[in-house]
This record gives sequence, structure tokens and C-alpha cells, in this order.
Amino acid sequence: MVRPRKIGKVANSSKTRLWPKAEDLRNMSGQEGEIKLPLIPMESSPTADKHDVTLQLVKEKEEIALSSSSESFWNKHRQGKGVWISRRRDMIILLLLTIPVVAAYANSLSVPFYLDDSDSITLNQRIKLTEISWDSITNLDFKSPRPVAYFSFALNYYFHQYELAWYHIVNVLVHLLSGIFLFLLASETLRLAFPQRDERSVTTVAFWAALFWLINPLCTSAVTYVVQRMTSMAAMFYVLALYLYVRGRLALGIRRWCCFAATILAWLLALGTKQIAVTLPFFILIYEALFLQKFARAWFVRNLKYFAVAIVLVVGLALLFLGMAPLKTYWAAYKYFDYTPAQRFFTEFRVVVRYVSLLFFPYPDRLVFYYNYPLSNGFFDPISTIISMVTILGLLGGAFYLVSKQPIFSFAVFWYLGNLLPETVWPTSIIFEHKAYLPTMFLFLPICDWSIRFVDWKRLSVVGLLIVALFGLWTYQRNNLWQDPVAFWQQSINKYPTGTAAMYSALGNELFKQGKFAEAIPNFKEALRLNPHYSDAYNNLGSCLARAGNYAEAIEYFQKAVARNPANVYALANLGLAYRDSGDIEKAIIYFRKTVLLDPNNELAKGWLQSAISYSEGLKSRTGGINR
Repeated sequence: MVRPRKIGKVANSSKTRLWPKAEDLRNMSGQEGEIKLPLIPMESSPTADKHDVTLQLVKEKEEIALSSSSESFWNKHRQGKGVWISRRRDMIILLLLTIPVVAAYANSLSVPFYLDDSDSITLNQRIKLTEISWDSITNLDFKSPRPVAYFSFALNYYFHQYELAWYHIVNVLVHLLSGIFLFLLASETLRLAFPQRDERSVTTVAFWAALFWLINPLCTSAVTYVVQRMTSMAAMFYVLALYLYVRGRLALGIRRWCCFAATILAWLLALGTKQIAVTLPFFILIYEALFLQKFARAWFVRNLKYFAVAIVLVVGLALLFLGMAPLKTYWAAYKYFDYTPAQRFFTEFRVVVRYVSLLFFPYPDRLVFYYNYPLSNGFFDPISTIISMVTILGLLGGAFYLVSKQPIFSFAVFWYLGNLLPETVWPTSIIFEHKAYLPTMFLFLPICDWSIRFVDWKRLSVVGLLIVALFGLWTYQRNNLWQDPVAFWQQSINKYPTGTAAMYSALGNELFKQGKFAEAIPNFKEALRLNPHYSDAYNNLGSCLARAGNYAEAIEYFQKAVARNPANVYALANLGLAYRDSGDIEKAIIYFRKTVLLDPNNELAKGWLQSAISYSEGLKSRTGGINR
């Protein structure tokens, strides 16, 4: 506390000056960024009215002092004092964030394409960008709800076609940028939450919190799995947008509006990458309330309209992506899964807790791609359901209770649960590790913040190095497993012996790619036993039989695949090929035409159709127009 003292003399008076000059504010400002105003001597306020007037004058003069000079302390802070650190230290931090990530993901560059990589990249004709021109770019896959992600794949194709390493390099770079933006946002958040902290403490906490997340093996499914660039890139733009908003709030003049414009642009890019970014308006308001308004009740009352605008904006975006009948779309999605809405509701409480346990103890054997996760049928079936519900509600209640005292903890809880909401509510697979990528970003920050209060930064750094070394080793081991697709899928089956149809179908597909058709067939049959409506498994089994020359049985399975999913273009194309190879050209033409009708950009199907038509016409000309 600063003791009362005379700051200056009022002209023609011996009384104490009751407001500080601009230079006095600079002299009294702490190194950490907190302005420490002098106490007003009580003897200078003989009456209550005079004291009130004096306080008002102090407030007015303080505002004048803060805004009158570009050299004032607060103006320096708004323009980035303590954020734009020296270039040398900036480079050191970037290197210290980059080197462990590059080392941990160095062995991921040769990981092959998996699953949806085929539909989105290798078999996707609409990302084949062959020249940089307006016509070529407008012909890309911009009708997709994720055009930004597909444009990034198109750029990969333009520069390196299907060279695996470059797709992975871009993914690792996106992941690294996400961590850097997280570090910047965490640093600014700590300064706002604890203005009395020294810069070393702020940088240390933000650095370790960002690095623990960057190097965590739980992130591998969003980084090593190429198509999940949709998740990692959306998270990158999401965090960047929030950071730019904070920078705009602390800036003045044109710099402020440039930051706000960049915030909107980053958010639109995030939405164009994956729709998980729809929650950003809410988190801007939450951030504003916790760190810029210090959770002032009056601010909430005055700005309820902005929360209403955020709700309307999110609902509008939902209607844009889901159509004007979102509930119909929602209920229709359940027909593709073997669980009810009630089972999903109860199970997701356990999944939310599971993600946290995987983040803090990401031992490679605990991580699998496909989880055969037991469903919850009620509050007590299994008992872990009610335990998870109580845990989540306790954390949420604690976050609200400590919102003023521990804003970092509260924000981390809100961030985690709020960003998981879109992934847990919409009917998709019960659990996927990449769904935790964005929600877990801030979970290390309160832990590192608490740690530095009891442990000095040097000891914290030693512990941090050990954790980074362990997480880095586990990430490297996890990427090693990704390099061998057969071993990768076998791990899921070994962990969950009862398995799921997707597990066995994926393993069978990798064996099929290696030409091991006899080994692949039992896996496809097991997938169909577990899920008799699995269209892709019927198609894959038919492909194995066709490769073995058993066209009659192959055609039977292809037809079953089409019966269960009439839009399965792969099954339709395979039917055409099976009929062509078995000598029935007319039926082959029928199914090739259906394939092209559903997928007009399928150049392979177009070629097969044209060759089949040419062959048929040539055959008719030789046989007098009769084709038996």
C-alpha cells in the first residue's frame, strides 16, 4: 500500500493536491502493470459533500491523465507492454514450444492415410487443384459445410499431390500454431486476472500450460489423422479469434478496430473449417465478464442484450447448417447408431470425465481409435454414471462459486464443458479422442497457476521438463503405432475383444489393401455379425470376393450394400465392375450411370461408363445389334 503523501501543490494554495499528474501515475505504477493511486488525506475533506466532490475530481483527473499522453502507463499496457516481449526472448519461447513438438511428431510424416482420408482426400476429385486460377478455385469443394479445410487439402494437392509427408507437415504446423496462440492468450489472461504478477511468473505459467497441451498424446488423433485437420485448424482459428478480441479490447484507435475485424475473419475461417466454432460468441462474453469486467453484476444487467444476440446468432447458424427442420434432422441421425437418445445422454457424462482422465494420464495403451464404450442405461447403470454426473455438476458449481476468486479455474471449466457440448449433444459416435482437442486447451492453465504459487519457477521448470519428456515419449510411441495400420486396428480389438463393427471393418480394409484377401474376409464377416446393416462392410466383403474371382457372390454382397444405403457410390461402382468382369455389360452400364449421377466428379466412373458403352456398341455392331 502506498502511503499518503503530497504529490504537488495547487497554484496559490498550500493545500495538498488531490489528483496525480500523468508523470506521477507512471512513477507510482508497479512493474507488473497495476496503477497504485495515493490515498487521499482525510483532513483534506472536512465535509462529506466535499469528499464526494474530491473523489469525482480524482476520477476525472485520473481519466485525463490516462488518456492525454501516449506515454502513459495504461496506454503502454494497451499497446502491448509485457505482451510483445523482447525479440530474443520471443524467439526462445517459440523454439522451446517448437522443438518438443517437432521431435514428438517426426515419425508421423510416414503415417498412411486412414478411413475418411480416402473420401476427403485421395478419392475426392473436388480437391484436385491443378492451377491457381479463379475458375479452378471456384470448382473446388466449396459446397461442403467445411470449405476452408477442403481448400487446405486442395493446396496440399496442388503443391505435392498425394505425398504423405506434406499433409502431415501441414497438420503439425497447424497444431504448433494452435499452441502458440494458446500461449499468447494464456499470457494475456494471466496478466488481466493477476495484474500484480511479475512477467516471469506469467510467462512461465503460460508456457508450461501451452506445452503440456501441445505435447500431449491425446492430441495425436487430431494431428496424425490427416482429415482431422478440420478439428485442429478450427481450434487454431478459434483461439486466434479470441486472442485478437482481447488484443482489441486492450488497444486504442484504429488498432482496436483492426483487431476486431481480424477477430470476425478468424471466426468465419474457424466456422468454415468445422462447426465446433459456433460457441465462440458465448466465450467472448464469458471472457469479457471474467477478466475485463471482473464479473461485475451491473455489467451483466447492462449487457444481457448481447447474450441474447449470441443465442440468436448460434440458433441462426444451427439452422443454416442443419436446415429449417433441425429436430427432424437430429432424430433421423439416430437411425445410423445402435443407441437411443437416453443412452447417449447418460453415457456422455462418463465420456466427459474419461477425456479428462486421458488428458492427465495419456499412457499410449489407454488411447484407442475406436472405443467399444459401454452404454449407460440410467443414473445407476453403471454406478459410474451418477458418479460422473456428480463430479461434473460439482466442477460446474465450483466454477460459478469461485468465479471472482479463481477466474482462471472457472474459465477453464466453462471452456471445457462449453466446447464439448456441440460434440456430445449431436448424435455421432459416443467417444472420439479428437473431440477433446479444443475443449482441453485450457485445463492445464489453472494447475500450472496454482503450482507456481507454492513452487518457485525453477523447480516448476524441472518438473515441467520431466512431464514434457514423458508426454513426448508417449506421443512418439503413439505415432509409431499409427505407422502400422494393421497393428493400429488390432490394438483396438485387443483392448475391446467384443469389438465393434467399425473396428473389424477397418482391420479387414487394411488387410485388403495389402492383398491379404483370405485374412480380410473373416473380419468383414465379423463386422456384419456385429452390425447387419453396415453397408460399407458388405461392399468391402464383396470387393474381396471379386478379387478372388467369385463374381456371383460378390454381386450379392454389393447389392446388399446398396439396399442398405442406396447412395453408396462405391458399392454401385463395384457392382458395375463386377457385372463388367463377369460379362454382363448392359448391367454394368446401368450401375456406372447411377454412380456418375450420384457423384458427377468421379472421373474413374465416367471412364468405366464410357469404355463400357463403347464396348457394348462395338459388340452390337459385330452381332447385328443383339447382345446376349
